[in-house]
Amino acid sequence: MMGEWPSEYIDHIDGDPHNNKWENLRPVSAQQNAWNKKRKYNSYTGIKGVKKNEWNDTWEVQIWLNDTNHQEGPFYSYQAACKRYDELALKQRGEYHRPEPPRNQRAHFKEDDVEQALQDFLRIQKETSE
Repeated sequence: MMGEWPSEYIDHIDGDPHNNKWENLRPVSAQQNAWNKKRKYNSYTGIKGVKKNEWNDTWEVQIWLNDTNHQEGPFYSYQAACKRYDELALKQRGEYHRPEPPRNQRAHFKEDDVEQALQDFLRIQKETSE
């Protein structure tokens, strides 16, 4: 439509490969095209660049910024890690960043945490009923 073949890639702005409307297509580099990819269906965290540290039960953020692998963390909540990754990615990638909402994560509690939470709940119930 533009009279010449695109130099590298054509990106679907909305991420839908079946939406080939002219206003949904733009020429991009390979890197920009990768930035705009949807998350993989089998992603544990659901967000590119957010990973779980099983050793200490925290979350970490990893993103390439200006040819440097940038890591942040630990984050004690999944939502905080996702928010930080989104901030960094948007700052670097601008219009090519695809924000995706965090997935609902199952809560993982240690047995001691559950017992302590139950004791706190019962204590608060007793205090408020007196």
